[in-house]
Amino acid sequence: MKTLFKTVKREISRGFGRFAAIFAITALGVGFLAGLLSTAPDFYKTIDAYYDNCDFMDINIKSTGGLTSEDLDAVKGEKSVENAALYKTADVIIKDKDGNDSAARIYGCSDSCLNNKSGINKTSLKKGRYPKSENECLALVPNPFLKQPEIGTVYKLDNSSGTLTADTLTVVGVVESPMYMSVEKESTDIGNGRISVVLYTGYGLFNTDYYTDIILTVKGAKELNAFYAPYEKLRDKTENAFKDIAKERETARLEELKQLAVNA
Repeated sequence: MKTLFKTVKREISRGFGRFAAIFAITALGVGFLAGLLSTAPDFYKTIDAYYDNCDFMDINIKSTGGLTSEDLDAVKGEKSVENAALYKTADVIIKDKDGNDSAARIYGCSDSCLNNKSGINKTSLKKGRYPKSENECLALVPNPFLKQPEIGTVYKLDNSSGTLTADTLTVVGVVESPMYMSVEKESTDIGNGRISVVLYTGYGLFNTDYYTDIILTVKGAKELNAFYAPYEKLRDKTENAFKDIAKERETARLEELKQLAVNA
């Protein structure tokens, strides 16, 4: 042991500058890590409070066959569900006044949700006003992956699929949304494969009799922090309760689609 200490002491004395540099780098790394570990809970608490204030969804249900109001009623019938709502969504190529194409994601929601009077995933109006007609929309406030929206901008919509009732949308307001906090672009199967514009409007823009999403909040979820295990356990329990409901509603929807095909 004495020999080891002598060897270590000799090596340090021979290259004290290098030893001091390594020690300083190590100390800095330890201090930085300790800081991150101590601030992470505060970050979680702040974001969780923001989610709660916006009534951010706990679960998002999607279906390739489309969703109906009957599906919404079935979801609301689950005792652990606090609130639920329907979305219509579409990824569309839009063209601005300069003729530039962008891939946009358009959300259609109820009037009360669109005007932020009630509902889930509440937005925060930063400038402008809420839409009053089906060819008006809200644009998501810009971030590192979204283009800068301007009040009065008119977007021309590619409606080649015939799923929309209008060919243009006019931006009348700019909002923040709890749905978009990441710096990563969302993917899409149109355009360059990345969403550049996010728009919110009413159901009236969509020429479809089905919905694409059911969003919902879970009873008791607000009392839990969304970044810890108890919240995940509560959410997973609710998701598991939907398995039987999903099988029943999938069968009903399939029969409905078959009947529509026969009558077409």
